[in-house]
Amino acid sequence: MAVTDRLNNLITELDETEDFTYEDYFSVMDISKSDKEKRKDFAEKVEDVMLFIFALYLLMKQNNMENPDYVKNQLQDRYKAVIDGYMTVDEYIDDYVKEFTDDVIDTMDRHIRSDIDDSEKTEKQKENEEYYTSDLRAMYIAANEANSVFNYDDYRQAVKNGKTLKRWITEQDNKVRKTHKEVNGLAVPIDRPFAVGESLLMFPHDISLGASMKETANCRCTVEYY
Repeated sequence: MAVTDRLNNLITELDETEDFTYEDYFSVMDISKSDKEKRKDFAEKVEDVMLFIFALYLLMKQNNMENPDYVKNQLQDRYKAVIDGYMTVDEYIDDYVKEFTDDVIDTMDRHIRSDIDDSEKTEKQKENEEYYTSDLRAMYIAANEANSVFNYDDYRQAVKNGKTLKRWITEQDNKVRKTHKEVNGLAVPIDRPFAVGESLLMFPHDISLGASMKETANCRCTVEYY
């Protein structure tokens, strides 16, 4: 499971609201102003991709033309095109985008039921289905993706530049998870993972070592390399 369902599971817990903005989300992160602007710009582009995919998915469902592979290919190609405008798409990113793409479409398939007539669905079911193709969900995903992709690129550049140590940094507010507070300020060799709760992460949002959803979704932590 990649980031989208992890994010959905933590929306309520992390007290997100319909007033969510990229400006507020990235402004509290311990990164430079230019990095904040870059992540915001990236998120806006990913949001556009997600809204296109949501519309395509619904159109095909409504016309009984369901083809998950086609929609997945569209998402994968469009998302990698966005990433390519900011950094090199390597094997890690390629694998990550494939997992992300599968999760986005599979998540909608689980929650948007075409085998039940709309007239038979409860209002709660309808509201739930609407959320999975909503502008708000597109924004949550986009913000999360900006951190996932740029945190990896920061790590990759740090290794390339000969950095040898890394330190985990939280935002130190009431939204920071207990397990993340416990590693705040912890320094480890750059080639070793952080032990966050029961998960291992090379950097915030890293899923390459099988990190749990509760340690990655909506994380605003950063890493200092030195």
